[in-house]
Amino acid sequence: NDTSLCVALVRHGAAIFAVTSSDGSVAADKCDPYRPGYADCHAYLTGVEQALGVQNNGLVYALWDYQAALWDELSFREGQPLTVLRRAPPEPPQDRPRDRDREQAAAEPQAPAQWWWAAHCGHRGLVPRAYLGLYPRVRPQRKKV
Repeated sequence: NDTSLCVALVRHGAAIFAVTSSDGSVAADKCDPYRPGYADCHAYLTGVEQALGVQNNGLVYALWDYQAALWDELSFREGQPLTVLRRAPPEPPQDRPRDRDREQAAAEPQAPAQWWWAAHCGHRGLVPRAYLGLYPRVRPQRKKV
């Protein structure tokens, strides 16, 4: 529930939509409502969730490399800027069926879209939202010995 720590993490490339393996929670879900600072911390993190892919004309940064596995996905490298065109996948053309997992997720309207439609260097495709950040990922510099 430390808002200043959350701000620092986001500004250094935190993956706001990364999910925990134990329960599938995102960062905002991990704020503890029984500890001081909950309201500010939760409001900040949910605000970042809402801003990602919307603010700065949809500009986001790739936090890791991603190699497209299907015809409708977009490959990208860590640090590359991407433009989010839509915070949900578009409907697939009739002649190219969508991946079964994405089809099932699309049938659950209450669930947020895990894949967003984005562009990079004239190419468009689906990108996993958990790989995106408001800022590029900052890596520590290694000291030469």
